Amino acid sequence: EAVYNDVLEGTPGRVMTNKTAGGTERFNTYAEYIDAVDGYNLTLTIDATIQSYLEKTLDEGIKKYDVQDGAFAIAMDPNTGAILGIASSPDFDPNSYSTIINEQLMAELEENTNSIFEQLKAGNTENLSDSELMAKAESQAYSDAVNTQWRSKAIDSRYEPGSVFKAIVLAAALEEGVVTENDRFFCSGQADVPGYPKPIKCSNTKGHKDQDLAKAVANSCNPAFIEIGGRLGKEKFYDYFEAFGMTENTGIDLPGEASLAGAMWSREEMSNVDLAVASFGQRFEVTPLQMICGFSAVINGGNLMKPYVVKEILDSNGAIVQRTEPTVVRQVISQDTSDLMCDILETVVSKGTGKNAYVAGYRIAGKTGTSEKKAKQAATGRDDLRVASFIAFAPADDPKIAVLVILDEPGVQQKTGGITAGPVVRRIMADILPYLGVEPTYTSEELARKDIPTPDVVGLTQIEAESQLSKSGLSFRTVGDGDVVTDQAPVGGVAIPSTAQVVLYMGGSRPTEPIDVPDVTGLSVSAAKAKLEDGVVKHIALACGGDCRKAMNA
Repeated sequence: EAVYNDVLEGTPGRVMTNKTAGGTERFNTYAEYIDAVDGYNLTLTIDATIQSYLEKTLDEGIKKYDVQDGAFAIAMDPNTGAILGIASSPDFDPNSYSTIINEQLMAELEENTNSIFEQLKAGNTENLSDSELMAKAESQAYSDAVNTQWRSKAIDSRYEPGSVFKAIVLAAALEEGVVTENDRFFCSGQADVPGYPKPIKCSNTKGHKDQDLAKAVANSCNPAFIEIGGRLGKEKFYDYFEAFGMTENTGIDLPGEASLAGAMWSREEMSNVDLAVASFGQRFEVTPLQMICGFSAVINGGNLMKPYVVKEILDSNGAIVQRTEPTVVRQVISQDTSDLMCDILETVVSKGTGKNAYVAGYRIAGKTGTSEKKAKQAATGRDDLRVASFIAFAPADDPKIAVLVILDEPGVQQKTGGITAGPVVRRIMADILPYLGVEPTYTSEELARKDIPTPDVVGLTQIEAESQLSKSGLSFRTVGDGDVVTDQAPVGGVAIPSTAQVVLYMGGSRPTEPIDVPDVTGLSVSAAKAKLEDGVVKHIALACGGDCRKAMNA
């Protein structure tokens, strides 16, 4: 509304008449009536359903991963720049916009009030009483909290992108021909950079060893990208940094897009060390909008698109006055490079650090990101503050939607983008893709793992039950020797993997006695599996009156 106020407000009507100096209308007056002109209406690119998916899933992710400093998500059509959804937390209630609804902000309110009170007290030149100072502190702390709720971090903030930026570096290197898909990279777990006092470590400190290009991307290997950035060189790196829109605001038709002052060193100031760390997305800042627009240029055929939220301007009769056409800012890479990047980024989800974004039946692609908050770490003395992010798009071979999710300071032990932001992206994509009409196509392996509803066969003969189960693609085994199925496990209607067996009880009911679940805390996966299986075997043996281990193995 702030950007489009002139379009929305219209022109008030008025009446012109003759009056005396005292304000009395004259008898021989005339009147001229000028009608009001209605303002125009706006049709947005925002899809209410997609917006609801973003808000709901972002809220779930914040709670699950104990996010401390807010989170945001953007969904965009990568081919046009149309923003389909944009969510930011903390949020506010538009019907009561001055009320703090965020639990974390409320929890911090007292602490912030006390901090402001101490500052005011230290600089008290007005000789105000403590109660007066506290009142001012409470008012300021509340105002700060409300303003924090009003902010949309997806628009007015900057962050270090981390490894999601590797997609842009690789696209530039492939376009310039300094890297090919057949190149190999060796990772020892760290890389020495001339001018930097210590080795720069990889996320895998033991090293990824020998790897091809796709594997280096799937592994999100920092040493490999330091080498790729080195091959590109400072000048070419900066050329593409500018071409992908990282030195200019996107120009979206929303207010408050963050300033880029001080976000990136200049071309002349850039050192070899800067090039090395920038090659994996650190020590410079971008806005979320810049990042998703630049990433979309990597996957949409190479075009940097201008993002927008107003699709059409309509008059009061519903006629279209103006329609926003997608705007290509510039072409950055070729279609061939873009197609290759889509293939490579798909391996990140199918085989690499982005596996948590996988959705069965869909070709999801993307890139994980985890960056340090160096300035805040230095100020607080903490070294565990991270920004976890994930950009995903689908389908990988014909992108129709791109989604960026950023979790600022996850409070869990594993803070990486793949582990925290990845599952959030998966849930968003699992909702959005069917809604957009993208049909799933299952591989034979996915079909084998696909859950199938169990038919209810209680009361049927074994032959009839077998026929029903076979139609559903499920196998079974029987317990007992009766003529009719008296019980089954699981019960009808429960979805189970297609590889699982349904147990049919013939002439008797299934065991109902409880089983003690073994404690496997602290055990390895294999040891825990063995202990749990042993407990199940003993339970079944008791239920059927004998040793069922051989039967289970068979």
